Amino acid sequence: MRKLIYIVGGSLLYAAVNLMTEHLSFAGVQVVRPGIVVPLICGVFFGPVVGFLVGFLGSTGSDLPTFGFYWNWSLSNGLVGLVAGSTPFLITRLRARFRNQWPTIGAALVTGTLAIVLGAGLAALTDILIADLTPDTAISAEWIPLASWNLVWGLPLLVIVLSIWALARRRVAG
Repeated sequence: MRKLIYIVGGSLLYAAVNLMTEHLSFAGVQVVRPGIVVPLICGVFFGPVVGFLVGFLGSTGSDLPTFGFYWNWSLSNGLVGLVAGSTPFLITRLRARFRNQWPTIGAALVTGTLAIVLGAGLAALTDILIADLTPDTAISAEWIPLASWNLVWGLPLLVIVLSIWALARRRVAG
């Protein structure tokens, strides 16, 4: 029941942030979504299944009323949450050696980076078949700009949220 609440809450938050930032744009990027941090955080905190479903459902929820449903883009956002969900495995390994939050944040940054690059790659490369893009166009117009901007937004926000979480846990415990 608890995981269902995380999935519903995370999906609604992801969709809401996407819709609120829908009109943001920067050179070379059609859509800028700082909300990418939501499936990253949900994956890190609640595991790969919750991260995947938050990414998939949140993306679908925000895309349906704006761009329409593109299964490959929803799947790629789900992949972001799924890969970020491997962070707890790395954290378990690191926690035995270190007592502070920086190894945890480092592990989240590594898996978050991998998640964003793989998710953007999945969306772009499947658009070769779905949107009839050439491989060069898919890579240069979708994969690289999307991954770059998601890294620019997602990773700093991930560090901020994880740092605040660690600080809050210390204050409650101490």
